[in-house]
Parts: sequence; C-alpha cells; structure tokens
Amino acid sequence: MKITALQTDIIWENVTANLTAYEQLLTDLPPTDLIVFPEMFSSGFSVNNPEIAETMNGKSVQWLQKTALEKQAAVVASIPILENGKLFNRLFFCFPDGNFQTYDKQKLFVYSGENQYFTAGQKDLIVIYQDWKIKLLICFDLRFPYLSQNHCKNGVYDYDLLIYVANWPQSRVHHFKQLLIARAIENQTYVLGVNRIGENGNHIAHNGLSSIIDFQGNILSQAEENQTQFLDQFLDKKSLQEYRIKFPFLCN
Repeated sequence: MKITALQTDIIWENVTANLTAYEQLLTDLPPTDLIVFPEMFSSGFSVNNPEIAETMNGKSVQWLQKTALEKQAAVVASIPILENGKLFNRLFFCFPDGNFQTYDKQKLFVYSGENQYFTAGQKDLIVIYQDWKIKLLICFDLRFPYLSQNHCKNGVYDYDLLIYVANWPQSRVHHFKQLLIARAIENQTYVLGVNRIGENGNHIAHNGLSSIIDFQGNILSQAEENQTQFLDQFLDKKSLQEYRIKFPFLCN
C-alpha cells in the first residue's frame, strides 16, 4: 500500500482558503492509496472560535469525500464538528467511494483550553482498508500509550498501521519524534505521524518533521523542517508479518 502524507502550513480559521490551497497542491499528485492531512486541516488548531465548527455535511467533510472520489484514494483529516450541541475534534477516514468512518479525539489538550470547548471521544477506531487494519488517533493522544495498545490473539493483531494527525509545536517536536518511534516498537506496527508547519493564530510555531516509521522503529521517510512536502512511502505487509512471526512479543 502506498501512503502519502501532506505536511503544510494551515491558514488560520479560513476553511475556504485552506481547501483551495489543498486543491492546488493535489493537482499533480501521483496515484496513491491513502492521503493524510494534519489535525484540523481546514482551520488550524483553533479551540475557542465556534464559528469554525462544521456539521457532518459541512464544507470540509464534503471536500474530503469529493477528493477521495476524484483521487480514488482514502483520505484522512480531522475537523471541528458540532453535533447535538457538542463540539468534537473529529477525524474522518474517507474511503474512495465517499463513505467514511470517524474517530473523536480522546485526550484533549488542556494546556490550550481544548477541554473547555470540546467534548472528548470515548471510542477507538480501527478501519479495514485494502486488507490493512488501520488505527486512527489525534495529536495529544500520542502521549498516552494505552490508547494505541496493540493486541495479538492466535497470531492475529488488532492493527497494522497507526496514524496520528497533529498540530505538534516546534518547542516539543523532539517528543513527537521519539514517541512515534516508541509507538512503532511497542506495538510492532507501521506508524505515520503527520504534522503541520508554520505559525498559527496564537503565534505558536510548528516545524513539521512528519514521519513514517516501520515496525522496528526505523524511520522510513521524514519530511524536512518547515517545508511544504508530500511524504510518500510504500508499506510492505509481508515484512511486517514475517517480523511478527519471528518476534511474537505481543502474543505471549
């Protein structure tokens, strides 16, 4: 499976401008199976402006569905969604046919006040796509190992690829890099961490360093600092399966 992560700046609280910019960036994108954007890809990590909240039929959701259909690839991103009077940081996994599954961020970033405006999710999400089992998490979830805990029963693992979409600040990006590696090793899984670049509306800098990591903790691909960049990688499921058979740590 070929996965593609887009590391880019996000225009603060301007959904239309961001979606237009993404369309331009995707114009010449070579064929891929999975496209992943950073957290709150169409607004930036703004937690206290209710005007950026969208519905389940909002502009950003429709754009993800349209893009998945046009590119014939799965598309992943998170959006602030207002539902039944509650606000969620909701990740969408859109399949190439336009259907989608969702995950709500469980660990809200209290240091930014996200917990004052957003409601925490209560359920995990693992999707099946092209014979891959993919677990989806969001940014601050990365600091909590139990959220990503992989299990093995009779040689069958919960998932094969772990994805984090993020707006992880430059001041703590070292943690981002190291925790992604740790999650890959401890769960014997491929890991993709997609981070943004640029300064947000609260003057917090982000330098990217989006990464694709294998099941042994080796960095397969890493984006340059402060660069808009597509990060591409073919994932080999056979190698993953062979490694798990050789070292069945999670099956003990």
